[in-house]
Amino acid sequence: MLARRFRASSSIALLVPLAAPLAAAPQCELLTVEEDAPAFQDLFGWSVSIEGDRAAIGAIQTDVNCPTGVDCNAGSVTIVENIGGATTTQVVFASDGAAMDQFGQHVSLSGDTLAVGAPFAGAGKVYMFERQARGW
Repeated sequence: MLARRFRASSSIALLVPLAAPLAAAPQCELLTVEEDAPAFQDLFGWSVSIEGDRAAIGAIQTDVNCPTGVDCNAGSVTIVENIGGATTTQVVFASDGAAMDQFGQHVSLSGDTLAVGAPFAGAGKVYMFERQARGW
């Protein structure tokens, strides 16, 4: 199988072992994901959760909802999906995000539900997203 490369931000490779976990086994890179507009120290790939044909990838220091030119490190999560052989991405962020929240430090996919932790949002928050027909 040939590895597919898809641009989404920074970069992370998803690997699947082809033999027993403890054996010196060959691996097959299925997909490499990179940020669309990477910035220095976005920390894309800080957290990853995979469910079926979906991956949620946290970038805890992206500058989302910041004044222009301000480095606020609020964080975001990129969701990569394989739908009918086509790879799509969508970026989600906290609707009330603020500087240094680190939204995306923890991510967990379960079916059509995505839980995202932002440990420095106030005393800490978990945001829940549900996949709809038009996305997350």
